[in-house]
Amino acid sequence: MVEKIDLKKSQERINLDSFQILDNINFDEATQWMKDPAANEVAGDILKDVLDSSLAEEVRKKAKMDPEFVEGGATSFDAMLDTSIGTVYQRLQKWYMKTGDPEKAKRIYETIGVDRYRNTIKWIVLDLLKMRGVAEQASREGKNTNYTIATPSLNSLIDFATNKTLWSERIHLAGAAGTVILASYEISEGSLGDAAFYGAFFLLNTYCVLAQRYTRTQLGALINKMIERQRSFDPMKYANDLGIRLPAVPNSNAGTSEGVRK
Repeated sequence: MVEKIDLKKSQERINLDSFQILDNINFDEATQWMKDPAANEVAGDILKDVLDSSLAEEVRKKAKMDPEFVEGGATSFDAMLDTSIGTVYQRLQKWYMKTGDPEKAKRIYETIGVDRYRNTIKWIVLDLLKMRGVAEQASREGKNTNYTIATPSLNSLIDFATNKTLWSERIHLAGAAGTVILASYEISEGSLGDAAFYGAFFLLNTYCVLAQRYTRTQLGALINKMIERQRSFDPMKYANDLGIRLPAVPNSNAGTSEGVRK
């Protein structure tokens, strides 16, 4: 059997040398030991003892996971999209994603009917195509879809604003570019009817892009309020490859999203 660990002395051992605890484990027998139901309780006690140690506290502070240590974090959604960091490709995407003045942008989008168009598309996808059940199941699992946000948490809002909207925009931008090419070809062939058909699809794709930007503008304003109110954000549940600055709120590591994975 594996030699028992003295939990009362583990605090002192961890403070002296965080790796000494490994000396008490016979790794050849570890797999069999963990099959013992009592092992879970022992492991839980050890983990709690480790997390409560002064060494663990120091590690948390150095890793900037302490709720009071948020220096360097972003204080707004646009500040998260910091174009001074990252590769050229990352910077260009973040520049493209910036919302600017949310109220001004919102008025422009609503003036040209983007809000009504978005609601129509959501009705078609969720109700007419009967995808609402799939979206609701994803929400119960805490996952965003391209049309719905799982929870009102800061994590869900930032994920939707930075990941889902950009992904959808890429698809519709590609679609719009494709229809321009096809429409140009039909015009060169003298087929104006087919060119008009592709032109209509170009307009639909363009409005889909605007709908994503409209959504991101709304979410940006809400994210700003949540950061201001210090809502919690868990960086370990957020994945993004744009090198986005994380928000200056409790549980944020105040770094960038590059390398963070779900």
